[in-house]
Amino acid sequence: NVHTYGTYTATTSLTVRKSDSSSSAKICSIAKGTEVIAMSEYSSLDNGYAYVYIPDYEVYGWVLASYLAPAPSVKPGFSYKNFTIGMLARVKFNTPSHAGINMRSGPSSSYSKLCTLPEGAIIEIAGSYYSGNNGYIKVTYDHPHAGEVMTGWVLASYLEYYDFTY
Repeated sequence: NVHTYGTYTATTSLTVRKSDSSSSAKICSIAKGTEVIAMSEYSSLDNGYAYVYIPDYEVYGWVLASYLAPAPSVKPGFSYKNFTIGMLARVKFNTPSHAGINMRSGPSSSYSKLCTLPEGAIIEIAGSYYSGNNGYIKVTYDHPHAGEVMTGWVLASYLEYYDFTY
């Protein structure tokens, strides 16, 4: 079940609806195993539904929360403070204004912006988390448009643990 923001997987095929009701209009259907991102804190007032974003379909909608399980590629409750060199991370899907996060040349917002990492971008941790870095952590990103691997600093709190091996 969904209890908080995060990445989940559909445990069966699901209907995505426009609101939190079985009588609401159908947006689409998703297959078992489809990854969804919970966009709000789950509430019993939502009739058993969770408001989600479905990256594969690029759609927002409501699905029955009881048919969602934490995605195996994400460790629920993993703290960004536990990132170490070589780990993979993903930019969360609930960044401010859903615009992604800025990669900077140093560990604070006063450093120049190198690029914007979109929500869902997979990055590699290039330096362990250290509280003296203003909440920033050093990462590398294989930038698809620049055609190069970029190294810079991002706010660690907008990252979640990610593992391709699952």
